[in-house]
Amino acid sequence: RLSLYPNGNKKRNGEGFISLYLQIEDTQYFPRTWEVNVNFRFFILDQIRDKYLTIEGVNTYSNGIWLMNIFNIIFVVVLMSVESDGVIKRYYQMKTEWGIAQLLSLDHFNEASNGYLVDDCCTFGVEVFVIKQTGKLERLSMMEQPPNNTITFQLQKYSMPLYERYTSDVRTIGDSKW
Repeated sequence: RLSLYPNGNKKRNGEGFISLYLQIEDTQYFPRTWEVNVNFRFFILDQIRDKYLTIEGVNTYSNGIWLMNIFNIIFVVVLMSVESDGVIKRYYQMKTEWGIAQLLSLDHFNEASNGYLVDDCCTFGVEVFVIKQTGKLERLSMMEQPPNNTITFQLQKYSMPLYERYTSDVRTIGDSKW
């Protein structure tokens, strides 16, 4: 499930930004020592150009580099409070959510020429690749072109938020619910 904070997750230093997280659901049915390893990337639709801004492998807690892949053109932006830490995330009992507190500044998002917010409507999404363990050792392999591995979340009347946080419907990707 996607969890969106349209005015930023203030508890994680996201004020002035859009915050977006991917949560795993229904973990109460998993074995006691469960873990799920995933590679995911968030995307935001540029409605003017009909293209996506994709963002992956970023944590927001120390200095570092933010890599943005916009339509196969990679931009490297040095930002304070952002660290590029790889793309594989481990979900387990104590960590059921990963995401980015400072995904996109509200100023950049609200700028009409960028195309993210058009007619008070916007589209966020996440592409999820579940990495299955193939043996008793720490060997992991990526599934080739898994079916239905995208969650899309469209918000209408974005400028009139009723809640601090919105969540998408739950989707099954691999053997897990997100």
